[in-house]
Amino acid sequence: MTTVEMTYQRSVKVWWSYTWRLLLLLIPVSVVLVVANLLLMLWIAPLPPRAVPLPHMMHSVKTLYAVVPFGLLVAACAQIIALRWALRVRWSEFRLDAVTGD
Repeated sequence: MTTVEMTYQRSVKVWWSYTWRLLLLLIPVSVVLVVANLLLMLWIAPLPPRAVPLPHMMHSVKTLYAVVPFGLLVAACAQIIALRWALRVRWSEFRLDAVTGD
């Protein structure tokens, strides 16, 4: 296996490969999380008929604390999947391989 220098052009190719794959995964995940958050807020803390008092708003904000850790976990999983997906790509002049540190 021949090693090549990681130039800026190659670095941009790797970065772009990872970025568009991550966006492809995170856009539908984000839509699902936003809808789930709205449904959770309406189920746990439905809107009052008139004005929204401060305690009610604080209760709605507390529901975010249930969704944010789940969203961070899902985002981390999406990043791992996108990175593995990008690392399997073979560009025209190079590919990335994991090697031991001998």
